Amino acid sequence: MMNRYDRWGFVVLLSIVSAVLASACQRLDPGLTGGGRLRSEVGVGGSPGDDGTGGSDGVDCPSLRTQAFDVLQTNCAICHQAPGTPALYLGPFNFILDLDVLTSSNSPSSLPSAPLKYVVNGSPADSYIYRRIVNDSMPPVTRLQRPTPADIDVLNQWITSCIDDPTSPEGWSGSGSTPDGGVDAGPVLESCNAASVCPDNGCCVLGFCRPNGTTCGTVPNPIPGQAPLSGLSGMCMRGSCQKADGGGSCGSVGEPCCDNLLCTATQSSCLTTDMTMCSACGGHGQPCCKPTICLDGHACVNDRVGFVGTCMMCGNLGQPCCGSGSPAQQRCNDAALTCVADSIQETRCTNGADGGTDR
Repeated sequence: MMNRYDRWGFVVLLSIVSAVLASACQRLDPGLTGGGRLRSEVGVGGSPGDDGTGGSDGVDCPSLRTQAFDVLQTNCAICHQAPGTPALYLGPFNFILDLDVLTSSNSPSSLPSAPLKYVVNGSPADSYIYRRIVNDSMPPVTRLQRPTPADIDVLNQWITSCIDDPTSPEGWSGSGSTPDGGVDAGPVLESCNAASVCPDNGCCVLGFCRPNGTTCGTVPNPIPGQAPLSGLSGMCMRGSCQKADGGGSCGSVGEPCCDNLLCTATQSSCLTTDMTMCSACGGHGQPCCKPTICLDGHACVNDRVGFVGTCMMCGNLGQPCCGSGSPAQQRCNDAALTCVADSIQETRCTNGADGGTDR
């Protein structure tokens, strides 16, 4: 058993060891947590930027800009960089990889009296895209691909220190962009319109039009870093996907439905009344394409459980209202007409003189 002098000596020794360990921890590079790869040490006797990295506090701006570009490309460009994916987003913010525009444009969501730029040099807290990412409102909650805490740290340091650093006059460095400022990408595909309409005998495959004579199968995503676009087996030939070696075709009117009960030709659908053959749909007097889709200027009427609705002209006096939802959410072609409930499930455009009432 230690006497009181031994115990005192042990306490003193423990205090000395603790002080040494604390001093060593304080000298650790703070970048070792939450993105330590972003920082480089300044040489003895140097100052920030002397080693060619630029920025402040020894931030390695060329590396940081590359990482920031990758974060925006992976998590945001699918909707916010032209051509993007029109089925997901068709708005004006389509330049998230264009640094000059990004740092000079105001978000339309900000007030004229308090304009808010998408990116404010040196101030993440005042940068619109950073705010949206930090509060988790972007990307949308339905998107599984989201920035990690390390990604957010990258954007924070990039905005704080490296937006206009002289080591990269064009803003990005080593980012994978092409010499003319574009971005390497897969084929640009337009989304299928209402009733699966694709131009020039193309095939509507999982929401995107495949040009006639090209594959119905998996293709690279037009947004680099995103997963390939899934497809169906075969080649697109005049609206149907034809399999190699005489394996048959599917997807066009009168042909079997493709995998997952899909049809690929314009205005064709694997209707719930059959679910084996593709039927014409979407036009006037034709069945509604799944689920209740018709060409513009038509409404799907008499659609209910166990039945397929019919596409009818809409929006004029006495015709069904166009659109979906409650009568207040549907529309008529003439501002003088009012959309009223004509039955439990249907609506009608009326001018009030024909006896139309809300009921």
